[in-house]
Amino acid sequence: MMFFSIIRTFSFKRVVNSVFSTVNFFLLKIKVLPKLKNQPITITLELSSVCNLACPECPTGMGKVKRDNQFMDFEMAKTIIDTHSKSAMVVILYFQGEPFLNPSWFDIISYAHKKRLYTLISTNAQSLSYHDCEKIIESGLDQLIISADGAEQTIYEKYRVGGDFSKVTETLKNLRVLKESRNSKTPKIIYQTLLSIHTEFDTKRIKRNALKWGADKVVFKTMQIYDQSEENLAKWLPKTKAYRRVNKTNDRIACWRALTNAVYTSDGTLVPCCFDKLAKYPFGTNTDNAWGSKKRKTFLQNLSNGDIYPEICKNCSY
Repeated sequence: MMFFSIIRTFSFKRVVNSVFSTVNFFLLKIKVLPKLKNQPITITLELSSVCNLACPECPTGMGKVKRDNQFMDFEMAKTIIDTHSKSAMVVILYFQGEPFLNPSWFDIISYAHKKRLYTLISTNAQSLSYHDCEKIIESGLDQLIISADGAEQTIYEKYRVGGDFSKVTETLKNLRVLKESRNSKTPKIIYQTLLSIHTEFDTKRIKRNALKWGADKVVFKTMQIYDQSEENLAKWLPKTKAYRRVNKTNDRIACWRALTNAVYTSDGTLVPCCFDKLAKYPFGTNTDNAWGSKKRKTFLQNLSNGDIYPEICKNCSY
Protein backbone atom coordinates (compact mmCIF):
# COMPACT_ATOMS: atom_id res chain seq x y z
CA MET A 1 0.00 0.00 0.00
CA MET A 2 2.82 2.43 0.81
CA PHE A 3 4.34 1.52 -2.56
CA PHE A 4 1.07 2.54 -4.20
CA SER A 5 1.06 5.82 -2.21
CA ILE A 6 4.40 6.68 -3.79
CA ILE A 7 3.69 5.38 -7.30
CA ARG A 8 0.44 7.38 -7.55
CA THR A 9 2.48 10.60 -7.30
CA PHE A 10 4.38 9.85 -10.52
CA SER A 11 3.75 11.74 -13.74
CA PHE A 12 5.98 12.39 -16.73
CA LYS A 13 6.60 16.04 -15.77
CA ARG A 14 7.30 15.16 -12.14
CA VAL A 15 9.79 12.45 -13.02
CA VAL A 16 11.56 14.71 -15.55
CA ASN A 17 11.80 17.46 -12.94
CA SER A 18 13.26 15.02 -10.41
CA VAL A 19 15.93 13.97 -12.90
CA PHE A 20 16.64 17.60 -13.81
CA SER A 21 16.92 18.51 -10.11
CA THR A 22 19.38 15.68 -9.52
CA VAL A 23 21.55 16.91 -12.41
CA ASN A 24 21.46 20.45 -10.99
CA PHE A 25 22.47 19.12 -7.58
CA PHE A 26 25.57 17.35 -8.88
CA LEU A 27 26.53 20.37 -10.95
CA LEU A 28 26.39 22.46 -7.76
CA LYS A 29 28.56 19.90 -5.98
CA ILE A 30 31.31 20.24 -8.59
CA LYS A 31 30.96 24.04 -8.63
CA VAL A 32 29.52 24.20 -12.13
CA LEU A 33 26.70 26.67 -11.55
CA PRO A 34 23.52 25.66 -13.39
CA LYS A 35 20.73 28.11 -14.22
CA LEU A 36 18.62 26.51 -11.45
CA LYS A 37 15.42 26.27 -13.43
CA ASN A 38 14.27 23.12 -11.67
CA GLN A 39 10.97 23.19 -9.79
CA PRO A 40 10.39 21.83 -6.27
CA ILE A 41 10.03 18.11 -5.71
CA THR A 42 8.70 18.72 -2.20
CA ILE A 43 6.43 21.44 -0.83
CA THR A 44 6.42 22.28 2.88
CA LEU A 45 3.41 24.20 4.20
CA GLU A 46 3.41 25.57 7.74
CA LEU A 47 -0.23 25.02 8.66
CA SER A 48 0.34 26.53 12.11
CA SER A 49 3.00 28.72 13.69
CA VAL A 50 1.58 28.31 17.20
CA CYS A 51 1.53 25.34 19.53
CA ASN A 52 -0.34 23.99 22.55
CA LEU A 53 2.90 22.86 24.24
CA ALA A 54 5.96 24.76 25.49
CA CYS A 55 8.93 22.55 24.60
CA PRO A 56 12.03 24.30 25.99
CA GLU A 57 14.34 23.85 22.97
CA CYS A 58 11.73 24.59 20.31
CA PRO A 59 11.59 28.11 18.82
CA THR A 60 7.79 28.02 18.97
CA GLY A 61 7.78 26.76 22.55
CA MET A 62 10.25 29.49 23.48
CA GLY A 63 7.98 32.12 21.93
CA LYS A 64 10.49 33.14 19.26
CA VAL A 65 8.38 32.39 16.20
CA LYS A 66 6.49 35.50 15.11
CA ARG A 67 4.43 35.29 11.92
CA ASP A 68 1.87 37.69 10.48
CA ASN A 69 -0.60 34.79 10.34
CA GLN A 70 -0.85 32.10 13.00
CA PHE A 71 -2.44 29.70 10.51
CA MET A 72 -2.15 29.20 6.77
CA ASP A 73 -5.66 29.44 5.36
CA PHE A 74 -7.05 27.01 2.81
CA GLU A 75 -6.91 29.43 -0.11
CA MET A 76 -3.22 30.17 0.42
CA ALA A 77 -2.41 26.48 0.76
CA LYS A 78 -4.45 25.69 -2.37
CA THR A 79 -2.70 28.42 -4.38
CA ILE A 80 0.78 27.18 -3.38
CA ILE A 81 -0.14 23.56 -4.10
CA ASP A 82 -1.57 24.51 -7.49
CA THR A 83 1.59 26.51 -8.30
CA HIS A 84 3.92 23.58 -7.67
CA SER A 85 1.81 20.45 -8.16
CA LYS A 86 2.99 19.83 -11.75
CA SER A 87 6.53 19.22 -10.43
CA ALA A 88 6.13 18.31 -6.77
CA MET A 89 5.51 14.78 -5.55
CA VAL A 90 5.43 15.32 -1.78
CA VAL A 91 3.79 17.85 0.51
CA ILE A 92 4.98 18.17 4.12
CA LEU A 93 2.19 19.80 6.12
CA TYR A 94 4.13 21.02 9.14
CA PHE A 95 7.06 23.29 9.97
CA GLN A 96 6.81 25.15 13.25
CA GLY A 97 3.72 24.91 15.46
CA GLU A 98 1.08 22.20 15.85
CA PRO A 99 -0.61 21.71 12.44
CA PHE A 100 -3.84 20.20 13.76
CA LEU A 101 -4.67 23.49 15.49
CA ASN A 102 -5.34 24.86 12.00
CA PRO A 103 -9.14 24.78 11.49
CA SER A 104 -8.65 23.91 7.80
CA TRP A 105 -6.30 20.96 8.23
CA PHE A 106 -8.77 18.39 6.84
CA ASP A 107 -9.51 20.43 3.71
CA ILE A 108 -5.81 21.07 3.03
CA ILE A 109 -4.80 17.42 3.42
CA SER A 110 -7.73 16.26 1.29
CA TYR A 111 -6.92 18.75 -1.46
CA ALA A 112 -3.24 17.75 -1.54
CA HIS A 113 -4.27 14.09 -1.72
CA LYS A 114 -6.59 14.84 -4.66
CA LYS A 115 -3.64 16.47 -6.44
CA ARG A 116 -1.82 13.11 -6.16
CA LEU A 117 0.78 14.35 -3.69
CA TYR A 118 2.29 12.14 -1.01
CA THR A 119 1.09 13.80 2.21
CA LEU A 120 2.75 13.72 5.61
CA ILE A 121 2.21 15.62 8.82
CA SER A 122 3.72 15.69 12.32
CA THR A 123 1.75 16.19 15.52
CA ASN A 124 2.07 16.11 19.30
CA ALA A 125 -1.36 14.38 19.37
CA GLN A 126 -2.69 16.62 22.15
CA SER A 127 -5.74 17.90 20.30
CA LEU A 128 -6.84 14.80 18.37
CA SER A 129 -10.23 13.37 19.29
CA TYR A 130 -11.66 10.07 18.05
CA HIS A 131 -13.57 12.04 15.40
CA ASP A 132 -10.33 13.73 14.32
CA CYS A 133 -8.73 10.32 13.91
CA GLU A 134 -11.63 9.32 11.66
CA LYS A 135 -11.10 12.46 9.57
CA ILE A 136 -7.36 11.77 9.32
CA ILE A 137 -8.08 8.44 7.65
CA GLU A 138 -10.80 9.95 5.45
CA SER A 139 -8.47 12.74 4.29
CA GLY A 140 -6.17 10.26 2.55
CA LEU A 141 -3.12 11.24 4.62
CA ASP A 142 -0.18 8.99 3.75
CA GLN A 143 2.05 9.39 6.80
CA LEU A 144 1.50 10.66 10.33
CA ILE A 145 4.44 11.39 12.64
CA ILE A 146 3.59 11.45 16.34
CA SER A 147 6.28 13.27 18.32
CA ALA A 148 6.52 11.94 21.86
CA ASP A 149 9.64 11.58 23.97
CA GLY A 150 9.54 8.57 26.21
CA ALA A 151 7.08 5.84 27.15
CA GLU A 152 5.52 7.36 30.28
CA GLN A 153 4.30 10.71 31.59
CA THR A 154 7.20 11.42 33.98
CA ILE A 155 9.79 11.29 31.18
CA TYR A 156 7.53 12.67 28.46
CA GLU A 157 6.68 15.88 30.33
CA LYS A 158 10.32 16.83 30.87
CA TYR A 159 10.47 18.07 27.29
CA ARG A 160 6.84 18.16 26.14
CA VAL A 161 5.91 20.76 28.73
CA GLY A 162 2.15 20.95 29.23
CA GLY A 163 1.55 17.64 27.45
CA ASP A 164 -0.54 14.67 28.53
CA PHE A 165 1.04 11.37 27.54
CA SER A 166 -2.26 9.51 27.83
CA LYS A 167 -3.51 11.53 24.83
CA VAL A 168 -0.60 10.19 22.79
CA THR A 169 -1.39 6.57 23.59
CA GLU A 170 -5.11 7.17 23.11
CA THR A 171 -4.52 8.61 19.64
CA LEU A 172 -2.31 5.67 18.67
CA LYS A 173 -4.92 3.16 19.85
CA ASN A 174 -7.79 5.02 18.16
CA LEU A 175 -5.94 5.10 14.84
CA ARG A 176 -5.04 1.42 15.10
CA VAL A 177 -8.68 0.43 15.72
CA LEU A 178 -9.99 2.68 12.95
CA LYS A 179 -7.42 1.51 10.41
CA GLU A 180 -8.23 -2.12 11.19
CA SER A 181 -12.00 -1.60 11.07
CA ARG A 182 -11.78 0.24 7.74
CA ASN A 183 -9.10 -2.04 6.32
CA SER A 184 -6.94 1.03 5.69
CA LYS A 185 -3.17 0.85 5.36
CA THR A 186 -2.81 4.63 5.66
CA PRO A 187 -1.68 6.70 7.29
CA LYS A 188 1.59 5.02 8.11
CA ILE A 189 2.18 5.99 11.75
CA ILE A 190 5.68 6.96 12.84
CA TYR A 191 6.41 7.34 16.54
CA GLN A 192 9.29 9.82 16.84
CA THR A 193 11.36 10.38 19.98
CA LEU A 194 14.13 12.89 20.59
CA LEU A 195 17.33 11.39 21.95
CA SER A 196 18.20 13.15 25.20
CA ILE A 197 19.72 12.22 28.52
CA HIS A 198 16.20 11.20 29.58
CA THR A 199 15.45 8.82 26.70
CA GLU A 200 18.78 7.45 25.42
CA PHE A 201 18.83 4.38 27.68
CA ASP A 202 15.15 3.57 27.26
CA THR A 203 14.97 3.15 23.48
CA LYS A 204 14.05 -0.54 23.52
CA ARG A 205 11.09 -0.01 25.85
CA ILE A 206 9.94 3.04 23.91
CA LYS A 207 10.02 1.10 20.65
CA ARG A 208 8.30 -1.96 22.11
CA ASN A 209 5.46 0.04 23.66
CA ALA A 210 4.92 2.35 20.68
CA LEU A 211 4.55 -0.62 18.33
CA LYS A 212 2.16 -2.24 20.79
CA TRP A 213 -0.01 0.90 20.97
CA GLY A 214 -0.34 1.15 17.18
CA ALA A 215 2.75 2.72 15.60
CA ASP A 216 4.01 1.16 12.38
CA LYS A 217 7.56 2.37 12.92
CA VAL A 218 9.64 4.05 15.64
CA VAL A 219 12.27 6.68 14.85
CA PHE A 220 14.84 8.22 17.18
CA LYS A 221 16.03 11.71 16.29
CA THR A 222 18.99 13.74 17.51
CA MET A 223 18.07 16.81 19.52
CA GLN A 224 18.72 20.38 18.44
CA ILE A 225 19.91 22.23 21.55
CA TYR A 226 19.93 26.01 21.14
CA ASP A 227 21.20 26.96 24.57
CA GLN A 228 24.75 25.57 24.63
CA SER A 229 25.50 26.66 28.20
CA GLU A 230 26.98 23.99 30.45
CA GLU A 231 23.95 24.14 32.72
CA ASN A 232 21.48 23.58 29.88
CA LEU A 233 23.53 20.86 28.19
CA ALA A 234 23.46 18.96 31.47
CA LYS A 235 19.66 18.89 31.21
CA TRP A 236 19.45 17.44 27.71
CA LEU A 237 22.71 16.28 26.11
CA PRO A 238 22.90 12.47 25.76
CA LYS A 239 25.86 10.75 27.35
CA THR A 240 26.10 8.58 24.24
CA LYS A 241 28.13 10.63 21.76
CA ALA A 242 26.55 8.90 18.76
CA TYR A 243 23.19 10.35 19.84
CA ARG A 244 24.41 13.94 19.83
CA ARG A 245 23.89 16.38 16.98
CA VAL A 246 27.23 17.81 15.87
CA ASN A 247 27.47 21.35 14.52
CA LYS A 248 28.95 21.47 11.04
CA THR A 249 32.03 23.49 10.23
CA ASN A 250 32.25 26.18 7.55
CA ASP A 251 32.31 24.72 4.08
CA ARG A 252 30.77 25.19 0.66
CA ILE A 253 27.41 23.48 0.54
CA ALA A 254 25.45 21.93 -2.28
CA CYS A 255 22.13 21.64 -0.46
CA TRP A 256 19.61 19.16 -1.82
CA ARG A 257 16.86 20.42 0.46
CA ALA A 258 17.25 24.07 -0.45
CA LEU A 259 17.40 23.08 -4.12
CA THR A 260 14.28 20.91 -4.17
CA ASN A 261 12.04 21.80 -1.19
CA ALA A 262 9.79 24.87 -1.29
CA VAL A 263 9.25 25.75 2.39
CA TYR A 264 6.45 28.24 3.05
CA THR A 265 5.70 29.78 6.45
CA SER A 266 2.12 30.31 7.64
CA ASP A 267 2.13 33.83 6.19
CA GLY A 268 3.25 32.58 2.76
CA THR A 269 6.95 33.46 2.92
CA LEU A 270 9.36 31.16 1.08
CA VAL A 271 12.48 30.32 3.10
CA PRO A 272 15.54 28.20 2.14
CA CYS A 273 14.74 25.13 4.20
CA CYS A 274 13.17 23.75 7.36
CA PHE A 275 16.10 24.98 9.47
CA ASP A 276 15.25 28.62 8.83
CA LYS A 277 12.66 28.47 11.58
CA LEU A 278 12.61 32.21 12.26
CA ALA A 279 12.50 33.10 8.54
CA LYS A 280 15.80 35.00 8.66
CA TYR A 281 16.46 34.39 4.95
CA PRO A 282 13.15 35.15 3.18
CA PHE A 283 12.99 35.00 -0.61
CA GLY A 284 9.54 36.55 -0.99
CA THR A 285 6.11 35.00 -1.36
CA ASN A 286 4.44 32.61 -3.77
CA THR A 287 2.65 35.52 -5.45
CA ASP A 288 6.06 37.12 -6.12
CA ASN A 289 7.38 33.93 -7.79
CA ALA A 290 9.87 33.64 -4.94
CA TRP A 291 10.98 30.16 -6.10
CA GLY A 292 12.25 31.54 -9.41
CA SER A 293 13.58 34.77 -7.92
CA LYS A 294 17.11 36.06 -8.41
CA LYS A 295 17.41 36.35 -4.64
CA ARG A 296 16.89 32.60 -4.14
CA LYS A 297 19.21 31.60 -7.00
CA THR A 298 21.96 33.92 -5.74
CA PHE A 299 21.60 32.42 -2.25
CA LEU A 300 22.03 28.87 -3.57
CA GLN A 301 24.99 29.80 -5.76
CA ASN A 302 26.74 31.67 -2.92
CA LEU A 303 26.11 28.68 -0.67
CA SER A 304 27.64 26.32 -3.24
CA ASN A 305 30.65 28.60 -3.77
CA GLY A 306 31.30 28.86 -0.04
CA ASP A 307 30.77 32.63 -0.14
CA ILE A 308 28.20 32.39 2.65
CA TYR A 309 27.70 30.00 5.55
CA PRO A 310 24.37 30.81 7.20
CA GLU A 311 23.76 30.07 10.87
CA ILE A 312 20.91 27.75 9.90
CA CYS A 313 23.38 25.41 8.15
CA LYS A 314 25.55 24.80 11.21
CA ASN A 315 23.03 22.65 13.06
CA CYS A 316 21.62 20.90 10.02
CA SER A 317 21.10 17.19 10.52
CA TYR A 318 21.00 16.34 6.80
